[in-house]
Amino acid sequence: MRNEVIGNLVTAFAQKDLAAAGDLVVGMEPGAAQSRATVAVFEAWLKKGGSEREAAFEWLAAVPDVEARRTALERVVWTWAMGEPAAAREFIAGPHGDMAPAFTVQGIARIQAMANPDATMQWASALPANRRESARRGVLEGWLDSRPESAIAYTRALPAGPERTAAIETVSQSLARQSPGQAAKWLHDLPPAEQKIVREAFDRANLSDDKRQQLSKALDNL
Repeated sequence: MRNEVIGNLVTAFAQKDLAAAGDLVVGMEPGAAQSRATVAVFEAWLKKGGSEREAAFEWLAAVPDVEARRTALERVVWTWAMGEPAAAREFIAGPHGDMAPAFTVQGIARIQAMANPDATMQWASALPANRRESARRGVLEGWLDSRPESAIAYTRALPAGPERTAAIETVSQSLARQSPGQAAKWLHDLPPAEQKIVREAFDRANLSDDKRQQLSKALDNL
């Protein structure tokens, strides 16, 4: 309750003097109250849009507590990414994209891929190296959710190399969760060297006991 009250007070303060509210939050002791207040200021600042958006990310980067920054990004960026996908792409690609953890980059890419996987994959492939792999994985996951046959065809067409190997792992784990029978067929249609990659990906997949049994049965029937 105390944290919620502090968050509400900071939100109200931010409506009157955003910069002063930001200074207040930065000076707070690390903890749940500061995290809640950080979310309040960051959200209010981000909603101003335009040039203020860049200032919002600069302010967040200056918050000393890593957990507070992470919480703010988690609470705000997802909603923002759904409402303004182009701006979310710019954030991930820009200088402040380093603040986003890998799962946030992956999640935003997955959401974006649902509408236009080809264009989103091009965007992901052009990202800085430290964000590229997570984004590409997210794109392929979203692609598999919306247009699995097209995503599989894309993966098959990739040239040999790390990018193809990573894509094969993503497709394998996604199919294992969605359709064990299709996952088994996917393995069967690949050359022996890549079948090993698929089986290792199956072993690492986070599957329920029921899905694991279905997959095992499908593989036995190959």
